[in-house]
Amino acid sequence: MLLPPILLTAVTSQASPSVDAPLRAGMESPLDAAVVVGLEDYAFVPDVPMAHRDASAFRDWLVFTRGVPANQVQLLTEGNREQIVDALATAAGQVQADGILWFYFAGHGAVSTTTGSPLLLGDDARGEGSVFDRRGVTLTEIAKAAGSGRQARLVAVVDACNAGLGRDGAELIPGMRWAIPVAEPPSPARTTLWMGAWGNQFARPYDAAQHGLFTYAVIGALRGWADGETTGKPDGTVDIAEASAWVERAVRLASEQQQVPHLENAPGEPLVLVRGNLEGRVDATILAAPTSLVRTTPVAVAETLAVGEADANGIAWAHVPGGTFQMGSTAGDADERPIHGVVVDDFLMSRTEVTFSQFQRCVDAGACTSPHLSDGSCFVWGGSQWVKGDLPEGFRAGDHPVVCVDHAQALAFARWAGGRLPTEAEWEYAARSGGRKDTFPWGDDAADCLRAVLDDGGAGCGQSATWPACSHPQGNTVQGLCDMAGNASEWVADWYGSYGGNGLTNPSGPAKGTLRVVKGGSWFSFPRLVRATVRVGFAPTDRCADVGFRIVRDVDRR
Repeated sequence: MLLPPILLTAVTSQASPSVDAPLRAGMESPLDAAVVVGLEDYAFVPDVPMAHRDASAFRDWLVFTRGVPANQVQLLTEGNREQIVDALATAAGQVQADGILWFYFAGHGAVSTTTGSPLLLGDDARGEGSVFDRRGVTLTEIAKAAGSGRQARLVAVVDACNAGLGRDGAELIPGMRWAIPVAEPPSPARTTLWMGAWGNQFARPYDAAQHGLFTYAVIGALRGWADGETTGKPDGTVDIAEASAWVERAVRLASEQQQVPHLENAPGEPLVLVRGNLEGRVDATILAAPTSLVRTTPVAVAETLAVGEADANGIAWAHVPGGTFQMGSTAGDADERPIHGVVVDDFLMSRTEVTFSQFQRCVDAGACTSPHLSDGSCFVWGGSQWVKGDLPEGFRAGDHPVVCVDHAQALAFARWAGGRLPTEAEWEYAARSGGRKDTFPWGDDAADCLRAVLDDGGAGCGQSATWPACSHPQGNTVQGLCDMAGNASEWVADWYGSYGGNGLTNPSGPAKGTLRVVKGGSWFSFPRLVRATVRVGFAPTDRCADVGFRIVRDVDRR
């Protein structure tokens, strides 16, 4: 079963504000220079619809809104790698001290087959991995070409994906699996890198405005829609923190959590991107699905299962595209080390932790035994320590994650539902939105009760219990998985032990052991303990008020 990216098309329930009409804000930026690239017509791979419009709109924002002199903004609607690099070198000669050197790109992206670095493809790229390496421009090359300039900052805005897909979801090289790109901020002290997608994400179009989704959100934010996003107090300026926060929220909403922009920003004072007579704040929910976007029917999906819809057992599934990632952490406990490379295949994962209602269906079918809620065998919090007792009523609602089940009960449910427990590698890969370097499912921002059910000023965010599944969607992964941090910790398939070697494919952990791995942290966990790399060992017979599970299914790629 091949599951392509879910495409999104616009409906007309609400109008999308235009970003195409020039906005004169009264700002002047005579020290800046820019290269704006919009490659729509590719000779040997699928075209990139709307790339010309994207580039033209960004060029107009630079000239009319930010006030960059028009003769210092180069617009390329066709070009190979040499022409892109040459244009950057020219711009580096124009930018003045204390100015910004802007680089915008809309077109195809990929990943180097030799270095794992992101590539921006010139319009002469052919559908062969080795040719991509030769005809693509790396982020390091962009920084090098700009390196002779006197700019205070290089700001690179890239609306492309690294998943080897076009904006219509078509594969650039059919059947090829792309590695997760290695971030390469080429000159952190002087560089801001703002990408529309990362990892295996799909950089989507936004048909309602005839622009790329990321570009539309960026230009809107820089027309003033993001003013006051981080402070709640509009002041006629938009800095990089406000713009990136607004854009991430808008793109997450519009893509139903499947696309999340990636920002690597140089340290220092907040970078003001625009000021003056701006349009003013627009709520990011203007882009939210389903009011502005709806799903179209995925192609080649199994007859009995549509991605994102609940199956006969009430389970909704998310597709997690496979790839390569670096498992573990050097910032955590000793058992999270060493960091090691792992490859996982595509899989489906239940969007939520299995709930009491879902588990009861298995009990009613005679395939599962009841959770241990009232027989005194479940570990519950006694106020000063964990003791065996009965589960309080506050945990037991049907839409809460099932807890007080042991490892065997989780396995039984998985078999009944036609799935299995995830391996630890699959679980961590999914919790990091497809193997990103992020600390938490949502990124690197601190864990708190806005994003997860945890102990942040009180266990269970003050309730001392679990919450309904998926009650904190701001903490979802890119693929839309809920509660991968907090609420209930989760059984996985592996025995607990030291990590295996480097470069393993679909590792399943030690062959034997006495403890099973539990992941994710719970309502009882402090913020640092809901990191994606945290791992704990529990006896497989333990039943606990803070441990549940979710399940996965294999994907048939034949």
